Amino acid sequence: MYTTPQVAVRCNVPVRKVISWTEHGYVYPSVPANGHGSKRQWSESDVKLCKVLAKLEPMYRVSFLKELFK
Repeated sequence: MYTTPQVAVRCNVPVRKVISWTEHGYVYPSVPANGHGSKRQWSESDVKLCKVLAKLEPMYRVSFLKELFK
């Protein structure tokens, strides 16, 4: 399992970008945070999905990505 900062490093994006993807519903961690101060836990498959999103995001509009990652 990975923390959000570890996912960001593996995807070569800022931590805030991974958090934003979660807030917008593009990706979800396997273990969501349970309240203030708790940490999201990301599986290997979650990280792979984030890597795909990191590669696609610069090429496509947000509306397309929302449909793709429903």
